[in-house]
Amino acid sequence: MLKLLIKLLKFLLLIILVIIISLKHYEITYFKPYLFYINEIYIQGKKEEHFTEKIKNIILCLDKPKFEEDSIFFSYVISKYFVYEFIEFDKQIKWHFHNFLWSQLLLYNFDKEQLFIMYIHLIPFEHGIGLANSAQYYFQKKASQLTVEEIVMLLGIARLPIMHSPFLYPEKAEEIQNILMEKLTEQNCLY
Repeated sequence: MLKLLIKLLKFLLLIILVIIISLKHYEITYFKPYLFYINEIYIQGKKEEHFTEKIKNIILCLDKPKFEEDSIFFSYVISKYFVYEFIEFDKQIKWHFHNFLWSQLLLYNFDKEQLFIMYIHLIPFEHGIGLANSAQYYFQKKASQLTVEEIVMLLGIARLPIMHSPFLYPEKAEEIQNILMEKLTEQNCLY
């Protein structure tokens, strides 16, 4: 019985070792080559504009219930951008696999503040990416000058950029803005 238990333990240790080596190989092959570019995205986002606590609080208030930890949410959204940008995949299951691993590697390599800055810089909109670019595009303002309603409008557009476009579907844009404003009010996030 003891010999069987020892063999089983050796087998489990071997499996764990293979998994660790495989993950390290994945990191070296698929993630590390792009780390310089990811850092450049972070630096560009940091230079672009300093975002106010108001923007950060609204974003976290609207998206927090989905995720226990803010940085998990940010890494998930960022990883989607990078997987589409860098990784070739032919099946949806491969996309999910890569997205999961990239989100974990982003969490491991970047802190919460860095992930937030990249998230703000990579939010997708109908004309491109980034909250600062979109604030200029939709409202001709810097992101730090936006009102709560305008921030919420941008976050509503980002959920479905084409379908919530205030230029193409103003009624849908207003509808999602009202829904998100109600959610902010219910969660006592307005100040």
